[in-house]
Amino acid sequence: LFLCAAAACAADQFPRPTGFINDYAGILTPQEKQQLTELAQTLEAKTGAELAVAIVKSVAPLDPKMYAVKLFENWQIGQKGKDNGLLILLAMDERRIEIEVGYGLEGIINDAKAGAILDQYAIPNFKAGKFGAGLVQTAAAVAGKILGTKEENSQPVKQEKEADWTSVIITTVVILVILSIFTSGTGSGLAGAIFGA
Repeated sequence: LFLCAAAACAADQFPRPTGFINDYAGILTPQEKQQLTELAQTLEAKTGAELAVAIVKSVAPLDPKMYAVKLFENWQIGQKGKDNGLLILLAMDERRIEIEVGYGLEGIINDAKAGAILDQYAIPNFKAGKFGAGLVQTAAAVAGKILGTKEENSQPVKQEKEADWTSVIITTVVILVILSIFTSGTGSGLAGAIFGA
């Protein structure tokens, strides 16, 4: 009951977003905020996915994970019916960063991938005091994953068929070469090159 009451109290205190990037702790430089904004806008334009960044001084009385979940719901990040939103939350006092992903993107950014991105980009920068740089690199890595998957799924079927035919032709040529080697009795050179590779 206490946790529910705390969550309800905190829900009334969530700040209102102004755009994709919301820095309530004042840590971003104008350039860093612009970079994050452009990343979010590009991602939305190309995939429809919505990327939001929130930097707060503290998430009390909630813990960072709960705050991220509630803020994600409160801001309604992602397209209706697609749940393709993603929130990067940085809590300064708690020294925590969270990535909250909508169900529509969990196949692309699961917990393991999100954790790996944080370990590679966020944590090293944060330890060096480079919070803005860490957020930019983290957001870029997340956006890159989503954009990359979108581009792979949008490849024309024709190219896949061409690739299949290429494989068939190459396989046929290899088989013919092997057959000619065995029938001619002059295959030692090729066999030696293959095993020595």
